[in-house]
Amino acid sequence: MNRLSNYIALIFVGTFLMLVYVHQQISIIQCSYRISKHEDELRGLVECGKKAKYRLTALKSPVNVEKQLAAYDINLVLPNEIGIVKIPIQPQPLINLAKNTESSDSFMNMLGFGKVAQAEENVQ
Repeated sequence: MNRLSNYIALIFVGTFLMLVYVHQQISIIQCSYRISKHEDELRGLVECGKKAKYRLTALKSPVNVEKQLAAYDINLVLPNEIGIVKIPIQPQPLINLAKNTESSDSFMNMLGFGKVAQAEENVQ
């Protein structure tokens, strides 16, 4: 009887180990299918992104913009010459800049961010 119970225990242990092995293999196959599915989705999304970039580049091209303007009867053409116009900028003192931002300060005060520090003009 003792020998029979050893065989039965050995069969149960062997069966259990085989079931664990089969379960691992099935899990590996399921994971590989999921990985393959996600890789296919990723390839599709990358391809869709490439197509969108190409369409955006095509839509932003000057020739295409000119065609669209012509289709809507907007008589704009590409310039023959390109010129740069320099506009002189009058530098403002820092004190004047601080005084011009009072409207943004009231907005900041509403949010609870009061003035922390203020600069004073040092006149000599």
